[in-house]
Amino acid sequence: MFALGANDSGFESQCSDIYMADSKGVLPTKQFQKREEDFVCEKCGRPVHGNGYTNHCPACLWSKHVDVNPGDRAANCGGLMEPIGLENKSDVFYIVQKCQKCGHERRNKAAVGDSFDALVALSTKGKRA
Repeated sequence: MFALGANDSGFESQCSDIYMADSKGVLPTKQFQKREEDFVCEKCGRPVHGNGYTNHCPACLWSKHVDVNPGDRAANCGGLMEPIGLENKSDVFYIVQKCQKCGHERRNKAAVGDSFDALVALSTKGKRA
């Protein structure tokens, strides 16, 4: 057993697994945490089977603001995330969502099981570069 002070050399490298809170007191989390969760879409009511990567309803493309980083469930907002646009980058389509409660925006990859009609409708709603 040993003790290190903040001024001891090598402190940061020896304690790299210790997380420091940011200025708002929020501890960092992994960038992605896989969670296999089923849920009922709060927008359209469809039951959704989660596969660990599911982050939106495949029928209406709406989501819920529950994560800071994918899967961490660290967001306290809980607002519904409206699909507001579609982005395309390197043959990958991203659904752009905006929280109706706090205004936070994020991008989610479109998934194989997503409604083609909903994606087409979203593409006419607004395509972002």
